[in-house]
Amino acid sequence: MIRAALIAIGLLLAMPAKAATFVLVHGAYQDANAWGHVVQTLTENGHTVRAIDLPGHGRNRAPAASLTLIHYRDAVMRTITTRREKVILVGHGSSGVVISAVAEAIPERIASLVYVSAYLPKDGQSIMDLSLADRGKAITVANWQTDRDKTIGAVAAPDRAAVFCGDCNGAFQAYILQHFQPEPLRPMSDKVRLTQRRFGQVPKAYVFTTLNRAISPAHQRAMAADPRIRSYTMNTSHSPFFTQPDNLSAILMAEVGR
Repeated sequence: MIRAALIAIGLLLAMPAKAATFVLVHGAYQDANAWGHVVQTLTENGHTVRAIDLPGHGRNRAPAASLTLIHYRDAVMRTITTRREKVILVGHGSSGVVISAVAEAIPERIASLVYVSAYLPKDGQSIMDLSLADRGKAITVANWQTDRDKTIGAVAAPDRAAVFCGDCNGAFQAYILQHFQPEPLRPMSDKVRLTQRRFGQVPKAYVFTTLNRAISPAHQRAMAADPRIRSYTMNTSHSPFFTQPDNLSAILMAEVGR
C-alpha cells in the first residue's frame, strides 16, 4: 500500500511526462464541481480533464423520475467518444457502478478505471445491493429518507457532513450541505451487467479511504480484493477531493501510462 503521507512527493517524482485525458464522474448527492481542485491540478500538469454532471445533477436538469443507470452510462460514454485517445475513467462512490457499465460497453476506449472510495460491482449487482451489503457504513434506516413517490432519496440533513466528509474543514462541510442533491432512486436499483471478456479486461486501480463512513473501509477491501487491481490508500473520509486534492491528483497522475 502507498500511504497518503508519501503520495504527493513520491508519486510526482515517479510520474511519466506523457499527458493523458481524464474523465471524472462524481458520486451520489454531488455534481462535477466536487472535482474542482483536482481538475485544476491535473490541468496545470498538462493533462486534459473533463468532469461531467450526471443526468439529474448539477447543470443537467433531467427529471429524476425518468432516469436509469443506462442514462448515467450513456452520458459518460458521450463524453468519452468525443475524444480520439483512450481515457482514464475515474468514478467516486456510487459512480463506481457507472464507470463499470461504461467499461463493459466501450472497453477499447478506456486506458484504466480508477475507483475513488467507490463501489466496485460484480455482474448483476446494483448500487443498492452494494450499499446494503456494507454492514459498517453510517447510512442506516434511521437517517435514510425518500420522497413520497419513492423517486429520490437522501441521507438526513443532520448527518450529511459527518457521513460524507467528517474530516473536512468548516468551509467544505458548509459546501456539502449547501450543494447536497437528493439522489434519483431508479439508477441505484438497476443492476449492472458485466463480462470478463469486456469489463474484466480493463486495467483497474482502487483508492481506499480509511476514515470513510459512507462506504466502510472493510467493504472497500472486500470489493477490491482482486490482486490484479492496483491499490492506493488515503487517510481521509469519503471525499478526498476536498481534504487531500493534491495527493489524490498525484495518485491519478500515477496511472498515466500504466
